Amino acid sequence: MADLNVMIAFDAATIVEQNPNASRNPDAPTQVDHSLIYMTTRHDHIVGTSGPS
Repeated sequence: MADLNVMIAFDAATIVEQNPNASRNPDAPTQVDHSLIYMTTRHDHIVGTSGPS
């Protein structure tokens, strides 16, 4: 079985800017725009954003 390393990056500055009153309750989290979350890996050269395409 091959290793698969994935890096997930969040555009935290924009998330905070767009959600100045974000929930601090883990049972009712604030939803964020999926285009502000990035995933990349070197295995098979897969690069993309989260959520539906």
